[in-house]
Amino acid sequence: MNSDYFFGADDGLLASHILDLLNGDQFFLYLPPRQTTGITFGIICAPFIWLLGPTTLAYSLPGTLFYASYLWATYLIAKILIPRTAYFVFILLFFTPYFITELSAHAWPHILAAFLGNLIILLFIKAKLSKTTNSVVIFFLFFTMGLAVYTYTYSLIFILSVGILYALSHPKWVQIREKISLTTLIGSFKNKKNKREIFCQLLDLIIFLFFIAVIFSYIFGGFGLDIAGHSILQINEFHKAAMQLLGFIFLRILVNPKDLIFFFRNAKFYISTNVQPETKNLTAMGVAGFLVGLSPRIASILMGQTSRGGQGHDVDFSPIKLLAHTYGLFAKMGPSLFGMDLSVGSNLQYLVSNTINIYWIILCLLFIVLAAIFFFSTAFFISKNWIPLKNIVTLRGTQFEPTHIILLTPILVCIANIIVQHGSETRYLFPLFGIVVLWIGIYVDKIKEKAKWFPAIVLAVWVSFYFIGNYQSFKNIGIIEGVKAVKLPRHPIHDVIEFLEAQQISVAYTDYGVASTGTYLSGGNIFLNEYTHNPTFKSYRRAVALASPHFAIIASGNPVLTYQNYLQEKSIEFKTTVVAGNKIFWDFKGSEEKINNLRYLIPN
Repeated sequence: MNSDYFFGADDGLLASHILDLLNGDQFFLYLPPRQTTGITFGIICAPFIWLLGPTTLAYSLPGTLFYASYLWATYLIAKILIPRTAYFVFILLFFTPYFITELSAHAWPHILAAFLGNLIILLFIKAKLSKTTNSVVIFFLFFTMGLAVYTYTYSLIFILSVGILYALSHPKWVQIREKISLTTLIGSFKNKKNKREIFCQLLDLIIFLFFIAVIFSYIFGGFGLDIAGHSILQINEFHKAAMQLLGFIFLRILVNPKDLIFFFRNAKFYISTNVQPETKNLTAMGVAGFLVGLSPRIASILMGQTSRGGQGHDVDFSPIKLLAHTYGLFAKMGPSLFGMDLSVGSNLQYLVSNTINIYWIILCLLFIVLAAIFFFSTAFFISKNWIPLKNIVTLRGTQFEPTHIILLTPILVCIANIIVQHGSETRYLFPLFGIVVLWIGIYVDKIKEKAKWFPAIVLAVWVSFYFIGNYQSFKNIGIIEGVKAVKLPRHPIHDVIEFLEAQQISVAYTDYGVASTGTYLSGGNIFLNEYTHNPTFKSYRRAVALASPHFAIIASGNPVLTYQNYLQEKSIEFKTTVVAGNKIFWDFKGSEEKINNLRYLIPN
């Protein structure tokens, strides 16, 4: 009913590109502006757009579908961890904090990636606990990994979680850990007889590290290492890094060509004598599954659409930034995820800004009890898994238990949000929601052995607190009044689109928000572009629009004065009107060069 008001500029950007893809106007495998998001969720949106047309509802509905899938997958994990209380986890996940309620109204990749992450966890647990390893399970495990990486490169966290646990629970991990120690590495250099062998050993080490970095970049989209804003290592241009790797390999062959022959002979001998046929088969199935899942990314690289990564994996180890990001994570973003922050419309904001009455006292008690539930559930889970936690942190061998997944994954999520260059964002913390709910389920499962009423109390507090939180937020934005839903007036963007259509204007320049949402809601019939030189909304339409001599300018705020002054200074004749608070300039007459400058007049 009010989906237009939840449809933001970023939604418009993604939806417009998906619409272009469906209309056959252009073919791409990654969504702009960064090559971190595949078109998986866009393809899922396609049937809704075909059925309902290019409306905000058609684009937003899949977000609810994504959350329903995530809820189902989390419930399946709960059935493995706490079969008696899995239903309880299922119910809690139905009543979400306002941030997650709103997030599920957007067809963004975060929830879909978390759903795929849960599938990875389920398949990994099945593979680890099964007495006989099933090649089909291995295939789909690695297929899901590849698809998750393509869908959203931040899915790396889930892959890293299962990878670490697989290594730590491997029977030979202790021996492997000893061989990769710093002492062993230094000893390998000391055992060399001459400088040539030492140089070859050094080259081998560089090639090995460089190979891992290049493969990581091609799969996950590059990375960068900064300290206090100074770049230490950057691998964003994949092909350049690959050429550098080939250069090191060529140098290594020149120094000692015979070593290459020995290397392949030894590798072939080791595989033929030490690797069991079953292991070879499982490895082949895993590699095949991963390549199939990742095939859209591979195709994008081969087609030249993807040749560099964005800044998603750029990390900064500046102590000041690490402290600031840690504070932001635990004092702002974390509480926001669970609806316990001071944002406008939140329960805590109500408690702070209102006088004490019966409603205030009830809400305050709910807040305190829920905070206690979070605290005791977390403390119980960590204390119960304290030894495995120490073993994981110190990289010691450990016997695998399914609970280790929800022990390690939140640690990796928090670390990633602290070390990433741009700092934490609440949407990046989404996987923590389901994990913390599982912690609460485990705590309730234990306590209810002595207190049968405990699940009912927790459920009542949870449902009441988040029902009130969602109600307050909906009331604050005006879509609910009393117990009735309120239909907001038609969104102003539709008036702008209708005006352009009435004036037969097919090209216009405006700000990011109007350009992205307007392009989608016009069904792609109007080419709306940003009026800056370096736009966020980069599209093939921008180049096509240059061929049209007739266009309009849509502006509001300070840009209006900028355009008015320029038009007067350059003696350009024009028509103007105000539509839905936007000043529209069109029908320009004057110097063609000066008129064309209007397209990108606003600085970034």
